[in-house]
Amino acid sequence: MAEAFNQAVSALLQHADPASRAQANNWLEAWQQTSEAWNVATDVLQNSQSIDAQYFAAQTLRTKVRTFAAAWTPCLHWFARANTSQSKRDVPQTVRWTKFAQRFLQHAASHREHR
Repeated sequence: MAEAFNQAVSALLQHADPASRAQANNWLEAWQQTSEAWNVATDVLQNSQSIDAQYFAAQTLRTKVRTFAAAWTPCLHWFARANTSQSKRDVPQTVRWTKFAQRFLQHAASHREHR
C-alpha cells in the first residue's frame, strides 16, 4: 500500500496529464478514509525520503486525528461525566481514569464492530 501511496502522490504533483492527476487525487482521498492510512502515513513519515510524500502523510494524519477527535468528543464527555459522579469521590483518581480508559476502549471496539 505504501508503494501505491507514493505513486499516487507523485502522479498528483508531477504528472502533466490533468486526468491522471485527478485520478491520483481521487485515489488519495479514498485512501485517506481507510484504517490502513494510519499505518502507511506513519511509516512514510518515519522512512520516506520524499518531502512531498511526508507532507501528504502528515496532512493525512492531521485530518484523521481531527476527524477522530470530532467523532469521539461526545463519548469522551459522557464517559468523563460518568466517572466524576459524587458517589465515586472516594475512589482514587488514578483508578477512575483507568476504568474510564477501559470503558472508552471497549466502547470504541464495539463501535468499530458495528461499522
